[in-house]
Amino acid sequence: AGAAAAVVLGYMLMGRKKVKVPKKIRLEYFNLEGTADKCRIAFKVAGIPFEDVRFTFSDWAKLKEKYPQRVAPVLYIDDEPCMSQSYALARYVGRITGLYPEDPLEALQVDQVCDLECDERCELRTSILFPGNPGRYGHPTDLTPEQKKGVVAKMRANLVDEKAERGIHSYWRMYERMLQDNGTGWFVGSQMTIADLTVLGTVRWLQSAILDGIPADTMKGYPLLNAHYRRMMAHPVIKEHFETQGEKDTSQSKVMYAKK
Repeated sequence: AGAAAAVVLGYMLMGRKKVKVPKKIRLEYFNLEGTADKCRIAFKVAGIPFEDVRFTFSDWAKLKEKYPQRVAPVLYIDDEPCMSQSYALARYVGRITGLYPEDPLEALQVDQVCDLECDERCELRTSILFPGNPGRYGHPTDLTPEQKKGVVAKMRANLVDEKAERGIHSYWRMYERMLQDNGTGWFVGSQMTIADLTVLGTVRWLQSAILDGIPADTMKGYPLLNAHYRRMMAHPVIKEHFETQGEKDTSQSKVMYAKK
């Protein structure tokens, strides 16, 4: 039933314009939601078959050598060399799934949302990567584990400070304003786009409370963003996607969700 619904929904979304869908699509990424899930979900919503290849962190050291840019996710399209950079992939996937607008102005608005979400992840990523390389962020390289933990705690406290210029709440407020200005319940236009899937990933991540110091209730007080989240999670294909992902696996990483 889920697959049939996906095909019907896919044809509806792709009604914007006929596009050439590759015969073979393979997406490779960690066994996490992370920055690849927006593409996975887009394929499913549009009913486009793809190979979902997932690997563990222990596999990464060897696998990254075969990727030209040494980053993941990567996308293989027919017999072309692999493509990378998650936001570039999302825009391409959005185009072939009908989740990226044809109108240049609306496309720009989608890009704006996606790039804003990228900024938010960059702010969060510093507190995640810091313990492994404190020198990169202007701190002594010989910090003890406790000292590193203290620095991370300060970073996270600033991230959840409602007055912080580039904290979590500043992004929630910007998303809230975008939803208010558009007035349809979607970030851009009158139907789902890749922008909605992009924000969904970060909202799920932060509401999981998987990052120490960032509680699950930071979205209180943002009614439109909460309504958007509920709308996305109620979508039959998206609901089925997450129901089949398995429970969170915090043994591999305290960053994202993982599939068993």
